[in-house]
Amino acid sequence: MVKLKDCPVKVKTSSSQVPLSFCWRNTWFPVENILEYWEDTGCWWKGEIEKTFFRVASGKQIFELYNEKDSADWHLYGIYD
Repeated sequence: MVKLKDCPVKVKTSSSQVPLSFCWRNTWFPVENILEYWEDTGCWWKGEIEKTFFRVASGKQIFELYNEKDSADWHLYGIYD
């Protein structure tokens, strides 16, 4: 089950914009493994911006992060139980 958050987070990335770590609730989480990534066009006909999602593992938890195309802003989309 996924708990949806969709809140802004700080993310440190590689030069290719892959997340290396992120800060949520004043705690930095190292990205130990990227489990999956994909691009989502959303409702493009409504003007939604394309997003790149990353499902990542940090410790025993799994998170979904995303950033909008051509943006430096990142969001924590969800946390898996």
